[in-house]
Amino acid sequence: MAYEEGRWSGHPGTVAAPAIIGGRYSAQWVKRGGQWLIRSEVFVALTCADAGCKYPAAP
Repeated sequence: MAYEEGRWSGHPGTVAAPAIIGGRYSAQWVKRGGQWLIRSEVFVALTCADAGCKYPAAP
């Protein structure tokens, strides 16, 4: 089993465009049959700008 965490950002179009939303993420991986498979992941938005602030919250 493995765990990772870090920061993520969303850019409209290409990564060269300014980020409009971003935050932190965490993921858990499990190795089965010699392959790493994602078991769970969570992305939390902590910042936004422009259109990124207009996304509705989803349950």
